[in-house]
Amino acid sequence: MKRLIFITFLLALTGCDPYKFGFKKNPAYVLDEAFKSISNLDTESLMEVSGKEFFCAYASNEGINFLKENLSLKQESISFEPKVLETEYYSIPRYAGYWSYYHERYQIDIHDKVSNESIIRAIIDCDYGTEDRKDDKWINLKPKKYKKKECKIVKMIPYNFAALQLPGKCETLKVTL
Repeated sequence: MKRLIFITFLLALTGCDPYKFGFKKNPAYVLDEAFKSISNLDTESLMEVSGKEFFCAYASNEGINFLKENLSLKQESISFEPKVLETEYYSIPRYAGYWSYYHERYQIDIHDKVSNESIIRAIIDCDYGTEDRKDDKWINLKPKKYKKKECKIVKMIPYNFAALQLPGKCETLKVTL
């Protein structure tokens, strides 16, 4: 039953890019893929959409099982609220699997519609760039001009249960807000 609820919720989140992000691997898509992975206990797929702190804490058999046991969202009773926390142009590109020249950080709050209680807060980092070689011509372009745009969940703050403790070896990956 939980699986059906998750799938319905996720389909509603990503149908036709309702939040107008304008690219495929956007924050809503990443959340959808993460929840599908959790529902199916698919650690490899979860690894593809996670990074930093979230990757280290939850992209393992232990972490994904923990999330599946503790997360239960009903599509008809939740609201989804994305908000840009920060934007940054890099004067020196950063490598994110490709050369990133622009970065956005989103906070996505999921609330219960009836009580307006916060259920989860996800922090998602998006990098915009190119798979070409590093080139100054890509610096300071409008985000729509970048060929490669991908997001990853980097932190999750649950409100209805305690988050997994971040292992000591992952301290360097900790995301601070």
